[in-house]
Amino acid sequence: MTASVFGAAYTAAFGQHRKNLLLLCLTIVTVLKTHAFLPVRTLGHANRGSLPSTAQVRHLVAPLQAAPAPSEEPPFWSLVFSDLFLLFDRTLDTVEDIGVHLRRATERDMDRRFRRDRLTTKAGTKKRVMILGTGWGGHAVTKVVDTGLYEVVIVSPRNFFLFTPMLAGSSVGTVDYRSIIEPIRAANPLADYYEAQALAIYPNNQTVRIRSEIPNEVGEYEEFLAPYDILVYGCGAQSGTFGTPGVREHAFFLKEISDAVKLRQALVDRFERANMPSVSMEEKKRILSFVVVGGGPTGVEFSGEFSDFLNRDLAKYYPALVDLVSFKIIQAGSRILPVFDAALQEQGLEVLKAQGIEVMLNRKVLKVEEKHIELDGGEILPYGLCVWAAGTAPRDITKSLIAAIPEQSASTAGQRGRLSVDRWLRVQGTNGSILALGDAVEVEGLPLPATGQVAAQHGAFLGRLLNREYDLSTPNPTFDLEKVNAFGKVANVLRLRGRLEAQAFSFLNLGLLAYVGQANALAQVQTGNLKFGEYTARAGNLLWRSVYLVKQVSTRNRVLVLNDWLRTRVFGRDISRF
Repeated sequence: MTASVFGAAYTAAFGQHRKNLLLLCLTIVTVLKTHAFLPVRTLGHANRGSLPSTAQVRHLVAPLQAAPAPSEEPPFWSLVFSDLFLLFDRTLDTVEDIGVHLRRATERDMDRRFRRDRLTTKAGTKKRVMILGTGWGGHAVTKVVDTGLYEVVIVSPRNFFLFTPMLAGSSVGTVDYRSIIEPIRAANPLADYYEAQALAIYPNNQTVRIRSEIPNEVGEYEEFLAPYDILVYGCGAQSGTFGTPGVREHAFFLKEISDAVKLRQALVDRFERANMPSVSMEEKKRILSFVVVGGGPTGVEFSGEFSDFLNRDLAKYYPALVDLVSFKIIQAGSRILPVFDAALQEQGLEVLKAQGIEVMLNRKVLKVEEKHIELDGGEILPYGLCVWAAGTAPRDITKSLIAAIPEQSASTAGQRGRLSVDRWLRVQGTNGSILALGDAVEVEGLPLPATGQVAAQHGAFLGRLLNREYDLSTPNPTFDLEKVNAFGKVANVLRLRGRLEAQAFSFLNLGLLAYVGQANALAQVQTGNLKFGEYTARAGNLLWRSVYLVKQVSTRNRVLVLNDWLRTRVFGRDISRF
């Protein structure tokens, strides 16, 4: 049994952090030197032979508290050093996470024999943390949160985490759908998961109205109320149409696995239809006219993946049709990939144009009909397939939660359909009982893009905030030393690295990646404000593949994705329709 526990612990802990192993040795030494030995020696001289009082502990850790942000913009070198310290701090967080994973792995091994008894005896003794959603944010919280401290309940209609950056590749068969998902139960086997839809949240009595996604014996979907002590809201956003008529009825989206499945079948359908002898040449050209609305990462990456699909696979199976294909990107702004630096935007535009993709900038879609798109200026654009990748919109449950909290309804963020949260990601007006993250929120004084990287950092931050047991109801979340004994005071100061007040959330930008087709990718490599370089073409593609492979959430996914890439390279993409 000891061997199995050790094996499980190694897999759960170090298997998730292999890319940080070189930093861990330095981290552990630094933790011991900076946050253990030095404070203990100081405390020993101050009160030799006895443990310190709360006042002494607070006095010693006061210099370690977060300093207030300066009112003026700091110089660039100051920002760089701040980012490096933040990166080092995140490495220390990784060490802390490993400890949680080690304990979880041991509990999971014991769980096979004692789960029922343990759950029965501990029922009602822990606070319940309910996580809504299994996206980037919800998945990160689930991974990090300590089930030894909380009863963790996950509610989501999707029982898996999806690596969304590779969704465009799955829509054309570059990778298989199952290679880029992980069951949410695998993320934390000690958390309870329910495949259900959250319909409404009632902040006043701290309950959520939930409807099961699985019908009962008579075909009914059961509804019930579920209580929580702390709610982590990670429902994200849905594809936004901005009120454009006809989008929901006629366009395809690319946000969920189901969207990629529909799109993949629709692509092959268009070629099979155009291949029919009864179809006129003019109609063939219309059917094979593909339009992407939106020049952000989703629209550009799908365009690049489709270009590969067309030139490497469809051209082989439909040689008479490939010259009839046209592909257009319609972008309302003056640039594609607006989150990238200008040089990479230009490079991406040139690569797309070199592949025969027409990019229409500063154009607005007014209406989508079954066979044509109406643009501003009265232009009519015939099409056979339209992919809508023009942004996001709030979900209905987000809007209902905003309406249920007066402070949210009155906020600027609430009027835009986002939850207003403070720098500790607490939903304002809920006294710390609701935490929110990802695309559904707007952090006070910290404008951030709606990306998976931001949501994942939100989730990890909240998981650690919960693990450190700060009082979330106080203006600045604090740890109450009075609730522990003298030895506990020292132990918790060391555990919290001297931070009796929780640090606010800080986003560390780790760069941007986008695939643009024909083995070309854009890579903007940086750590916060410190930029290490911009790479395009083959070098960018190597970085794109390497990072996406490493960032897969499990070894299983890395093996599957690598296998899919090799299979596609050797045998091509499958065009079977079923």
